[in-house]
Amino acid sequence: MNYQNGKQLSLNNRDIKDHIRPADLPNAPCNPVQLEYFAYHRQRLIVFMEVAKHLTILEDKRYHTANILASTVLGGLDCLKNNDNQFSKQDIQKITYKALTVLVTYCAKIQQPYKELYECIIAYVEFFLSKSEDLPQLLDILRLPKQYGLKNNFLPLKIKEKLLESTLLFKMGDKETANEIIRSLYKKPFLFLHRKDWVEVYTLMQQVSLSVGDLTSYHTVLFKSLRYFHLEDNQRLLHVKQIKYTYRSLSGLLLTPNIDFADKANYLLHLIYFFFKKPHLTWTKIDRLLRYLLLGGLYVNNYLNFGLPFKKIIHSSNQGILITRAMGGIGDFLMMTPAILALRHQNTNEDIVLAIPKAYFSIFKDFPIKLFDIETEILDTTVFRKWINLTDCPAARTESRTLPNVKWNRIDIFAKSMGVTGQAFKNLNRIPSFYTNEQEKTWGTEFLNKHKLLETKLVGVHLASADTYKDYPHINELIAKLAEKAKVLLFHGEKIDGYDSPNVIKIDHYSFRQAAILVQQCNVMIVPDSAFLHLAAVYHIPTIALFGPTGGKIFTKHYPNATVVDVANELPCVPCWRNEHIPCKLTNGRESVCMKMITTSRIIEQVNAALKMKSE
Repeated sequence: MNYQNGKQLSLNNRDIKDHIRPADLPNAPCNPVQLEYFAYHRQRLIVFMEVAKHLTILEDKRYHTANILASTVLGGLDCLKNNDNQFSKQDIQKITYKALTVLVTYCAKIQQPYKELYECIIAYVEFFLSKSEDLPQLLDILRLPKQYGLKNNFLPLKIKEKLLESTLLFKMGDKETANEIIRSLYKKPFLFLHRKDWVEVYTLMQQVSLSVGDLTSYHTVLFKSLRYFHLEDNQRLLHVKQIKYTYRSLSGLLLTPNIDFADKANYLLHLIYFFFKKPHLTWTKIDRLLRYLLLGGLYVNNYLNFGLPFKKIIHSSNQGILITRAMGGIGDFLMMTPAILALRHQNTNEDIVLAIPKAYFSIFKDFPIKLFDIETEILDTTVFRKWINLTDCPAARTESRTLPNVKWNRIDIFAKSMGVTGQAFKNLNRIPSFYTNEQEKTWGTEFLNKHKLLETKLVGVHLASADTYKDYPHINELIAKLAEKAKVLLFHGEKIDGYDSPNVIKIDHYSFRQAAILVQQCNVMIVPDSAFLHLAAVYHIPTIALFGPTGGKIFTKHYPNATVVDVANELPCVPCWRNEHIPCKLTNGRESVCMKMITTSRIIEQVNAALKMKSE
């Protein structure tokens, strides 16, 4: 959420139009608070139009926020795509570019590489690349954050950035460097969150391999592109045509001895599918049946343990189990721990290697496994007996396939995906694990003693989730009421502004392990859908879990000490399982109305009940 001095912005759509600008200055620009509101709720065209009419906004530091500047850039690109004629194309392009450069310098000044920065740069480069405009300038823009010392920490955007860099270099004639970049991506399938990106790698790899005369790689990628499960029919058709052009005729392909039978059959099925997809044959509906057959077969082949392309690869002569996960979050890692420990118990004579970003190593301190930095170290998946790729998240796939009637808890999904089945699955300890040592526990005791909290009932509150649509809008009011009668430990991963009360202790500049020690000392925790829900479960802390768009009863299924507070009885659409990029269908806004409807009195009632139960 957006805060100013600890106060959350809470303007609503009905009264916003009356407060956009001072009544006595009808031609003045929209004030920063309201423009930030529009930007936060992704009203990009409104933000861009306001900036276009009042260009001084881009010079005014009060308007320099990631939301406002990013909305200006993306709104400008929307205008160019929609051929908006209120401003000339040249003016829109100049304003968009200016806003982008201001966004870069703003992020550089505060040394904060916001996700919005990379979203804007990638969207800008993609748009103008499609127009083939000034490729060297686009490459400079793509590399601009690095020149200011900013690092892209967002994996999907980092991969997209590399894809665009390779594409630009290839189009500019630097084929060797383009080949080097695309091959480095091709060798790391465990880094890809989105299937669409992997398809783009295949497509670009074909072009680059041909240009540098690497026919072995070209033929390998040519058929792999059809083996991979994805929903992009246009890309499939391009790959089918590429194979057709390469082998000239179907008979030529079928008679080529060094092509696997499975690849021949797969190509033939694609040909039949696209034949019946022709406009004059769609009335037969055979194309629909073939699509289900084709994609269903590829899904099984990719994800249900039958080998290709990289879900689980079995090498019976090798030893060890490799688990890869190229992104967070902390909550997902905690929910993986039951399955990891079950695998350890089942495979006592083999190494279990967990390849993850180094930033998350501390979660698995003292676990009986080996940790591997997936971002910087060289990783050869073929040396392991078994490879389990959790970057292409099985939990996300299961939820998206079954929403809004999601039934499976992520702990169970991760266990199944790691091969914990049968009796081992039935006996699985479904409480997450997190190990701390005596030195850390001593630090926790010293912290409580320093703040005179040893004999005090502590209420822990996690201020906000990583995703704003899960946040509780009345958090300020809640903390103020709690602080009237109890000591509150307020947890957040970033600096907390406001909440300056003698009864509120801010836990905002400590490590995650130190935060975990302090969670262990709390009598009750209040959390949104975040990692702290699962951390509280580790220590069996009574937890008040505030849920709305996601399914609280599913996520707390195995946590007996968690009490879900939601408004499912008042709003049957709860949970809708939307995400950060899908607006609430009731308001078309970014904020979740179901979270807003949870009253603070209801939460405090649950807190009092939990404290009473704890004291008894």
